[in-house]
Order: sequence, then C-alpha cells, then structure tokens
Amino acid sequence: LDPNTAYYYRAWSYDTDSGYYSDGYSEDFETTQANMGPPTDFTITEIGVDTVSITWTKDPSATETLIRAKLGGYPIDTTDGEEVYNDVGTSTTDSGLALENTTYYYRAWSWKVGGYSDNYVEGNIGGENMIILAVSIVVLGLTVAGFVKKNGPLMLTSSLGWVLFAFLMYNQSFANAFMNTGLLMFGGAMAIVCAFLSYTTWASGRRRPSLEDEQNAYRKQILKITRRGR
Repeated sequence: LDPNTAYYYRAWSYDTDSGYYSDGYSEDFETTQANMGPPTDFTITEIGVDTVSITWTKDPSATETLIRAKLGGYPIDTTDGEEVYNDVGTSTTDSGLALENTTYYYRAWSWKVGGYSDNYVEGNIGGENMIILAVSIVVLGLTVAGFVKKNGPLMLTSSLGWVLFAFLMYNQSFANAFMNTGLLMFGGAMAIVCAFLSYTTWASGRRRPSLEDEQNAYRKQILKITRRGR
C-alpha cells in the first residue's frame, strides 16, 4: 500500500445456497502511515574534555531513535560501529572520548515496528588539536622566518595569522582544546610578540642595513667626495 493514503473497504455477505450477495453491506476506511523519516535537528556539542551532548527531534511516525558512532568514518548501516543510544528519548550523552586528538562520527536512524528509516542524519566532533598543531607549526614558522630575516611584510603576515588564530581560539571547540593542552596562553603570548616585532620591523619602516649595504653606501659617499674635489 502507498504511504499516507486512505483506503476504503466494503463487505457483502454471500449465500452459497442461492448464489446471491446480500443487498446490505458494511464499510470502513483506514489511512496508512506516512513514510518514516530520519531524526531532525541533530546536534552534537562538546560539554567536557571527554563528553558530548547529542540532541535531536524524533520523526513523528517513529517509535525510537538509534544512534551509532565510529572512528575513521561514519557507520555504514544500523549494525556498524558502536551503539550510543537506542530508545524513545530525544537527547543523550556520550563520554569517555579523546576529543582533543580523535574525530568521532555519528549517524542516527528512526525506528518503528517494521524496521529502520531508509535515510539517516549524521555529524562529527573532535580532533581539533590536529588542526591546531598544523596551524601552529605554519604560523610559528612564518614568525621565526620573519624575525630572522627582518622581513617586514613576512612579519606582518605572521602577525595577522596569529590574530586570526586568536579569533579561532574563541570558537568553543578550539578554545576547549587550547585550554586542555595549555596552548591558549602560548597562542596569546605569541600573538603579542608577533605584533610587536611586526611594528618594529615593518610599521616603522626601519631595517638594519647589512654589511654589504654599508659598504656600498660608503663607496658612494667616497665617490661623491672625489667628484667634488675635481
């Protein structure tokens, strides 16, 4: 039968002796249920160093919700990965996680008598420290290179990079990861140092001349004096 469709029925009596149906009949109708969709408003939020909160809205035609989690990628079906939740509610928590360095992948299906929904919702969380480490290495490398070479534009670039980095730290997940690893104070200190170095090398427009530059300037000065003497 088609989902969400009304079907009407009538029934007549039949007399085997006469071979006739009754003039009267009884009737009724039933409407089939709509197709069951997956949960909606599926949200995963970090609420501790090793715990996440998961909330969702249950499909109106569903009885329960199944949530499964997996490392390295999303569960491929309702038996893959680890079961996180399988009940009638609309929220749960998942704890004992290594959120700083590991990404956890979640999928959720609706369930009622007869089976699971064909579609699902999904989301992931964790692993921010891997991004933080990569960004830290790149920005710190630019900072060191700019300071060693006294390269004004490069110093400015690294300083702007740290300003952006500081902004990202105030994203909840990034901030939690930074505070959990002690990198928050390091990032803030480096941003201040980079800004100061950028000001002294680029904004001031001053750069200590190299020995070759000093020698060339000296030769030019001698040449000017020689020409005047003629």
